[in-house]
Amino acid sequence: IAPLKTLFTVQDTYNYNDPMCGDMTYICWPTVAPSSAYVYTGGKKAIPGWENTLLVPSLKRGVIFRIKMDQTYSTTYDDAIPMFKSNNRYRDVIANPEGNTLYVLTDPEGNVQKDDGSVTNQLENPGALIKFTYKAK
Repeated sequence: IAPLKTLFTVQDTYNYNDPMCGDMTYICWPTVAPSSAYVYTGGKKAIPGWENTLLVPSLKRGVIFRIKMDQTYSTTYDDAIPMFKSNNRYRDVIANPEGNTLYVLTDPEGNVQKDDGSVTNQLENPGALIKFTYKAK
């Protein structure tokens, strides 16, 4: 079965030993460590342009990837867009019925890759439920 999309697949010659990660080289591997996937269908107060979107939380990158799909969810468009960057391990995501609020669960502990490529275990919101609400302009 051919995948609809791959997330940051690399060539066989990829160097997995990035010195930026020290002893925790696994955190620099190109996998995003997806923890779940949520089909965002919108709602009465949907985030503009987000209908037919797959949201994929990442344990290692501290982001939720937004993957735009067609109406039948059989084709993806563009690259996966990282959203809500933080030093958190995002575990799960769901939207309210109106579509304007996302609820995100985080892990209580673990390592995450920071913006500069280094590793931290100092999470911003360990073991939390975080609420992101879209505010129309």
